[in-house]
Amino acid sequence: MDGNVGLSSARAIAVANLFEESDIPGDRVVAIGEGASNPVGDNDTASGRQADRRVVIELSAPASTDRECQASVRQLRGDQPTVGMH
Repeated sequence: MDGNVGLSSARAIAVANLFEESDIPGDRVVAIGEGASNPVGDNDTASGRQADRRVVIELSAPASTDRECQASVRQLRGDQPTVGMH
């Protein structure tokens, strides 16, 4: 295993463990270490390497609350009138 993949996987698992310790069910948490396979920075520079030391968290709502979440997002974007807000 590439050393970067090992470090990346360990970082992802550590974050997943924090979610599980916060009572997020383990079956709703996925940890994926990508190592050098999905860089966002230039590995030839210190700032690029630092940018690649990241954890990306993607959240999704259970299907039962999807409509309510979409309505909230539309309201925040201004797609719907907001009562009482100026």
